[in-house]
Amino acid sequence: MLDIVEFEKVFYLYTLQNPKYFKSIKHEFFDNEDLGLLFKVSKAFHERFSESPSVDQIKLLTKQKQFKDKLTESLVDLVFNQNMKSYDDDWVNETTEAWILWKNLDKTIIDTIEYVKTAKVTPQNIKEIVSKTKGLFVERNSIVFDESLGLNFFDPLSHKIASENKITSSHSWVDTRSSGGYSLKTLIVYAGEQNIGKSIWLANDAVKYIKDGHDVAFISAEMAEGDVIQRIGANMLNVPMSKYEKFAKEPKKLQKKLASLSGAIIPPGNLYVKEFPTSQATVNDLESYLRSLEDSKGIKLKVIIVDYINILANQRNPNTENTYMKIKQIAEDLRAMAQRNEWIVITGTQINRSGYDSSEINMGNIAESAGLSHTADMMYGIIQDSSMHLNNEYWLKILKIRKGSGKNSKCRYTINYDYMRLEETDEIVNSLT
Repeated sequence: MLDIVEFEKVFYLYTLQNPKYFKSIKHEFFDNEDLGLLFKVSKAFHERFSESPSVDQIKLLTKQKQFKDKLTESLVDLVFNQNMKSYDDDWVNETTEAWILWKNLDKTIIDTIEYVKTAKVTPQNIKEIVSKTKGLFVERNSIVFDESLGLNFFDPLSHKIASENKITSSHSWVDTRSSGGYSLKTLIVYAGEQNIGKSIWLANDAVKYIKDGHDVAFISAEMAEGDVIQRIGANMLNVPMSKYEKFAKEPKKLQKKLASLSGAIIPPGNLYVKEFPTSQATVNDLESYLRSLEDSKGIKLKVIIVDYINILANQRNPNTENTYMKIKQIAEDLRAMAQRNEWIVITGTQINRSGYDSSEINMGNIAESAGLSHTADMMYGIIQDSSMHLNNEYWLKILKIRKGSGKNSKCRYTINYDYMRLEETDEIVNSLT
């Protein structure tokens, strides 16, 4: 395990590689005085020349009279001999930013205590002192590491980004109503009653995105990993569910089927299926796994499917019994995860009992949380009453569409349970909304 000096060497060298951090660090943050002084010299150089100093430039700076007997070339060599390549980039980034946040907070607390102790408090100035104390915390700890200044309206390239970041919704009738499908950084939700087949819809989405060449991760907090693989395999490999277990025991046949997918005109994307314990995994747990997956496999995921939102754990209020707040906050965290990583996150949710075995569904049937519908970018209602089930059909209804038209429109689908495969039909009921 690294000691504090080794940590601070890493933070110093990482700041030289990423000068954006200079503005958020003070030399007194370093417990090691030599590193603090070295940082002070480097920051002054950056402020003057708008770039980080090189090793040779730092050595020249240490020869100045004011640094005599304080900074030496051997000290500089010792610091720069630290092998930064031996550390994971994401770990260094996360740890450095955490250190910056903590050191800013720590110094703010110390300075605030000192200010309060020395301030002469009177009934007349108490409001001013309280306001200044609050201001110290807000001003010093409002640190944003993202340097993006947003899009420039008058730059033509800014107007192309939205269209370039869209992929098909996997429903052609929805694509025509949403200018081509889903944008990245969005949250898509399928709503349906218990056991109506939300997982079937999610698995079918996975199949379509894989066939389109996108890398997909399927997170299951309900079904076992093997069951998810079997459902998707039956659909993609055209093997009936009833025969899949036996088929999976014949590796040569299975390999031949898988090879046939690779020979398609559009090479298939990757699929990774991960099971998490029911009601135990938080969005932080999912994001940590997904980012680790991207790094270890050298891929960029496009679509994240989460089965399903109601059985995730709420990282912000783990013990809350308020289901409205739980689902609202998990939805917000899922969408924030999508935004941070430029993913499309697709999940499912339960409706309340008033919508069970019904030939219609509306927003009033969404279980537990209006906050979920407020957060989602697109929300569908899955409709299947008893007669529809006998006829192997569903209706899919647009309950909410943030970017597009066609709210309350719906389309009929057929379902082949042998292959767990949904097929869109031309039977569409359009809404005037």
